[in-house]
Amino acid sequence: MYKVKRGVPFLINQLQVVRSIFQNDDYTNVIISSSGKTGINGAAVSPSIKKALKAAFGEHLERTSLYLNSVSFSKNSILAYDITNDYVEKMPLERILLTYGSHLFKGKNPEFNDTCGVGSHTNSFYSIESGFLEFIERQSIIFNWLTAKEGEKVNISTFDKKSTIKAINKVTNYVDNIYSFNISLSSNVFVILSIGVGKKNIGIGLAADWEAEDAFLSTLNEMFQFFGNQKNKYEHNDVEKNYSFNTPLEEGDPQYYLKYFMKYFNKDNLLKEYSYLFESSQLEDYKKYKPVNVEELTRFIRKIGNELMIDIKMAYIPSRIKHTPIKIAKFLTNDGFPHMKTEIINTKNITLLEREFTPNKGKFLPFP
Repeated sequence: MYKVKRGVPFLINQLQVVRSIFQNDDYTNVIISSSGKTGINGAAVSPSIKKALKAAFGEHLERTSLYLNSVSFSKNSILAYDITNDYVEKMPLERILLTYGSHLFKGKNPEFNDTCGVGSHTNSFYSIESGFLEFIERQSIIFNWLTAKEGEKVNISTFDKKSTIKAINKVTNYVDNIYSFNISLSSNVFVILSIGVGKKNIGIGLAADWEAEDAFLSTLNEMFQFFGNQKNKYEHNDVEKNYSFNTPLEEGDPQYYLKYFMKYFNKDNLLKEYSYLFESSQLEDYKKYKPVNVEELTRFIRKIGNELMIDIKMAYIPSRIKHTPIKIAKFLTNDGFPHMKTEIINTKNITLLEREFTPNKGKFLPFP
């Protein structure tokens, strides 16, 4: 077992594990909060408590390494690899870190940034893969939302893995209908958006993967972060559920997107905002080739960068907690979207949006 060396600061304030008392709802919801800045949490949901704990710890390390990590840098830049064009360049730290108020940004006014495109793992391949898949899923949903373009309807009845069928049955304990769409920008990878709605509960999940079924299953697991310790639809009384947060919304809050989403969206306006997707054609191809090593993955990322005509850059971020084996990768681009706060994105500066109509320009993306 790996042990953190003595003297290393442990930035965890609280670890919460939520498990249902009902046998048919055996998902584990893990939330890890930081002892530093409020809202820097790591969260994960899985049928396996071990997987949920690992994923939550990984996300917590990602967040603390982005928000509380100025001590790891002596300069205000970091080396990044432009995978599309195959060269290394210096990237300003304000494009990577979220340590606003740090001495590194003294005299500067950094533009808004967030955690999009970050992945972590103890293995370099999985760190790069998870970071890239999150990058392409976020670029895809922002593009899809701003342009209100149709995607491809996913026929979930075609999925036959036991884990998928089990997850569908569990999600439908909370919602009545699940709608899923492939909204990927690339023909080489799936980006699945799933929306679950019921009389009392709503859920939404987004995931990218090389197989549609794997991406879909991840969206269902993500939905369980909404349900957590909520009552399922069979236990509900007739009192209307109120998801609202009473705390004020602040741009620098790590949970800004979640709080905004929960405050302003319900089953009716959520479906209305995504109504353009229901005109989509049916998805026909459910599998893509899956890269199996770093070299192959790098070629695939370069291929997708050329397909979309965007630069795809990657930087490694040192962990805030030293001497841990975790590797943190951040993906970003100058030609796509810098963050998910769509209401402030200047669409004229986005190469991906050239010659595109943007009916949802200036509107909040209904995704947490």
